[in-house]
Amino acid sequence: MMTWDECPADFDILEQVTILRNLEQHPAHISSMSLHHDHRSAAKFVPLFFVHEDESYLVPTEDDPISPWFTPRAYVSWEKLLIAIDQVEALGDWLEERLIAKKYPRRRLS
Repeated sequence: MMTWDECPADFDILEQVTILRNLEQHPAHISSMSLHHDHRSAAKFVPLFFVHEDESYLVPTEDDPISPWFTPRAYVSWEKLLIAIDQVEALGDWLEERLIAKKYPRRRLS
């Protein structure tokens, strides 16, 4: 039986990719010209993956009463983009291997 714990992909990174995609496509304000992390994501993913180090101080903390008013902008560096692509490929390769094994049961997983 397949369990997601066996997958080598980093699901936190994959989830942040999906969240930022959704925030970009469905902004809170139609006039917004920049993409900011939402408060829920900023609290859930510590540290945030797609954030510039100069704005990492904007991530809300329990001891900082001001930071919940602000969230950092989403920043995708070339390095982080490549890491995210690697995680997507890791998930795809892992799933493909299992799907082929399910479709052709005589084959063995490598």
